[in-house]
Amino acid sequence: MKLATGAGHKLQFNPAELRQLRQCYVDLLELHRAEVVKDEDFEDAHRLLVEQVLPLREILCRQENVVVDPSVGLTY
Repeated sequence: MKLATGAGHKLQFNPAELRQLRQCYVDLLELHRAEVVKDEDFEDAHRLLVEQVLPLREILCRQENVVVDPSVGLTY
């Protein structure tokens, strides 16, 4: 994954890494719901939402700023 460093730059993802990012987003949403509904730990759930879920959602929803390229190296 290559992150944008300025205006006009796009995020570049390897297809496998983009799939992993989407799965991570789904898993974090489930964790957030579990903390709110089951544990009623609203402070931790809010922190998880703000620090992890929303930034991932922003990346995944702004497809005009994302380029999927198999030649991009994996970061993991």
